[in-house]
Amino acid sequence: MLALLFTKDLDDYVMKLDTSDAVQKESVKTSLLIFNTCSRRIRSGIKPFTTPPKTIWDSLKSRYEVSGLISRENMMTKWMELRYNNSEKFENFCHKWDKAYNNAKDTGYGILQGSDETSALKEFRSHVLLRALGDHFPYYVESCYQKLRDGIALDPTKMKSDIIYTIN
Repeated sequence: MLALLFTKDLDDYVMKLDTSDAVQKESVKTSLLIFNTCSRRIRSGIKPFTTPPKTIWDSLKSRYEVSGLISRENMMTKWMELRYNNSEKFENFCHKWDKAYNNAKDTGYGILQGSDETSALKEFRSHVLLRALGDHFPYYVESCYQKLRDGIALDPTKMKSDIIYTIN
């Protein structure tokens, strides 16, 4: 059946349906379009001939939107690849960095779970922040890395406050 759908023109197939209801034909056509854009793994849960397109779409959205693996990876990548730009105020960067971190944490990403006060999470967040600041505050970043090598724990919130104090 799938081979038939892929080899024939979709419009021709839908027009040959036994129904004379144009709305039902459009519904099946839309469901088949959604079905054809999904990978084979995802298709197994879709029944394009019996399920309305809105139901299919809502089901896919609930399974793959915010709580999905791709979304978690995107949020984590966005946070980890955020970089400070000299053309923006540092306070604005801090706000964006905190927001990106909270978004990544809210997705349920494993390493970000738990209290923000745990030493492992603070150290991880410190490394991500230092990486984001590296090009614009090289001396500060190097002194922080030296503290980490010496076993001194860093707090990202204090690090941001130190830089704001130094800039102003």
